[in-house]
Amino acid sequence: MNEGRHLPSNQPPTNENERRRHGRWHSVGLVLALVLAAAGFVLPEEVSTPSTFLLHTSAAEGNECPAGGTRFASGVDVNANGVLDTSEEVNHVVVCDGLQGTNGAGGADGNDAVPSLLSTTTIASGSTCPNGGVLLSWGGDGNGNGLLEPEELLGNETVCHGTAGMDGAQGGFGPTGANGADGADGAAGFTSLIEPRSVPTYVCSAGLVLVMGLDDGAGAGIRDDGVLHDDEVDHVLRLCDGPLAFGRVTDLNTGLSNSFTSGCDAMTFGEDGKDLWAAMSDGATGCELYFVEDGWRPPVRVLDLNPAGDAEPGRMLGLTWDHAAARLFFDAVGEQGQRDLWAYDPISGQPARLTATAGMDTVDFTSRMVQWNGGRVVSQPGGAGLPWWTDGTVEGTHLLEDQPSLSDGEALGQWSQGMLRFARDVLISDGTDLWMEVEDASGEVEMLHIDANGTPTVHDIHPGTSSAPTSGVAIHGGVAVSATTIEGRQMVHLTAEAGPRIVTSLVRSNGQATEVVGDAFGTVAWNGLLLFDAVVDGADASLWRWNPDTDEVLPLSSSILAPGVDAKPVAHDGAVWFSCVTMGTGAEICSTDGSVAGTLVHELRAGWQGSAPSHLAPLGNGVAVLADNGSGAALHHVTIEGWGSLYDPWSSGDAGTGRYGSLIVGEDAVAFVAHDGATGHELHAWAHGGLTGTWTIWN
Repeated sequence: MNEGRHLPSNQPPTNENERRRHGRWHSVGLVLALVLAAAGFVLPEEVSTPSTFLLHTSAAEGNECPAGGTRFASGVDVNANGVLDTSEEVNHVVVCDGLQGTNGAGGADGNDAVPSLLSTTTIASGSTCPNGGVLLSWGGDGNGNGLLEPEELLGNETVCHGTAGMDGAQGGFGPTGANGADGADGAAGFTSLIEPRSVPTYVCSAGLVLVMGLDDGAGAGIRDDGVLHDDEVDHVLRLCDGPLAFGRVTDLNTGLSNSFTSGCDAMTFGEDGKDLWAAMSDGATGCELYFVEDGWRPPVRVLDLNPAGDAEPGRMLGLTWDHAAARLFFDAVGEQGQRDLWAYDPISGQPARLTATAGMDTVDFTSRMVQWNGGRVVSQPGGAGLPWWTDGTVEGTHLLEDQPSLSDGEALGQWSQGMLRFARDVLISDGTDLWMEVEDASGEVEMLHIDANGTPTVHDIHPGTSSAPTSGVAIHGGVAVSATTIEGRQMVHLTAEAGPRIVTSLVRSNGQATEVVGDAFGTVAWNGLLLFDAVVDGADASLWRWNPDTDEVLPLSSSILAPGVDAKPVAHDGAVWFSCVTMGTGAEICSTDGSVAGTLVHELRAGWQGSAPSHLAPLGNGVAVLADNGSGAALHHVTIEGWGSLYDPWSSGDAGTGRYGSLIVGEDAVAFVAHDGATGHELHAWAHGGLTGTWTIWN
């Protein structure tokens, strides 16, 4: 429609009806001329008078034209009145209209209108559109469901996003704006404090200690009180005018008598690494638990658990400080004459007898203890029954089946009734679950897995017979144990999901199956590797490695024998340290980084006699070791680069270091038991601050 539009007068009509009307009149004019000529109606060529020639049209009359028509008359306007009068008419002709034709047949009904649909689909970046795009699809909604279905599709068009254009050139710097308003003052900072502290004379006879930090109320500190509390200390500067302290700490059993003897020599540092706990005897009240403040003060007896005899604290399980429970765990013989599990809370000063069975020990040399589920799990003597679980209190000590957080504890207890023993040789916590060996009613010994809910699952390593697993460690999402398999004694890896898998195929040089794996050195998980010992040639074990990532099993040395026989392995500072034997050096210290090239012998005593190391402990960039370098057993320090002597309690004789007790390292000192030739086997200490860098020696 062109409503409201007016064509210029000099333009041909564009309306379709106008074009048809003009075309029709042109046709009528042509037909009229032909009809008049055919009828003999001839216009005069000229008129002798100036009168005007007129042509007059009128409707046909009467029955001349049944469908109607037109009468054409012509003549000369003699009287010049502008009208063709009858008397002036010269001739005329009648042209009749044709009859009306019959109506045509009706056309077919048209189709109902079909709604059109357009849909869009996002195109991800790819070969079609590198930068992504949109697929446009269109068609008719034939079934009227509002969806463009495949059979309704009429066409597609892909429209791709264009690529990002190049960055334009950087514009010039605009004029500098006006300075903004000053911001609000920040919160006041904390005062930095530097305070002198008293020099621990047991470590340094003369010196200076400065502590530095912010008075920010960190931990148990008090904010802005002008006092630097321990939790607010960020740095400590320790200066000593001369060598740090070393020497004998105790002479509890005076004279040449020993305060430490076999079975009465357990020792450990407490929570802060300064206070020391030890089992000692004064020769009168028996072997009891003693406390050595700061590791240097005179010993104080804190318990007399067995007034009638020896309590022998820690003889089976050792002394263990539990940081989470803030308690000391140990086994001891009470006044009832039974060896049980105990805990001591230094704050209350009260001991707690955690396990007890009338007339029977609840701990013996087969008992094992591990951390699990917020407490400690301790196996029973000979593995007779499920282990104990304790949080260090009497009310928090239960048989494992009654541990409060185990939803399947009752089912575990019912299942355990058919078993003969648990955890006599293996008790491992992988952080979430427990693993132990279990013996069933038929005498077959296999691995037992107990999940965090207490649900038990037995993993049968050697179906049909006992695999007798021993010497295990948590590694690679499960545990690895030494066990008897269809291929002889091998290392086996177990996970809760996959069960057991034999990971070694060790064979003795005579072709027989291996029988001794993981006995002396045991199993050590270090830096993602499993280190273990195995006897494959002769009678002595050699050191091996399993890499869980590649499944490679590799002997680490062809010359190092008996790893870990004299001094158990210690992982520290990029290596695992252990005692070893070679044909050329005798018993010495060895270390390994898990590679053949990185498995080394550190010879403290030249020749085949060896230094006979007895104990190792992490210290600085190496290990402290009790060994004999040819001048008697003493304290030494060994690194990858070399070794040096630290302290010999009896330089003119054999101090017998390592014969009793162990070697432990605290915050300030290394502690061990030795003989000085005058007072028997007593506690000795050597301040390590100069070696470890915690103290600066200026003179």
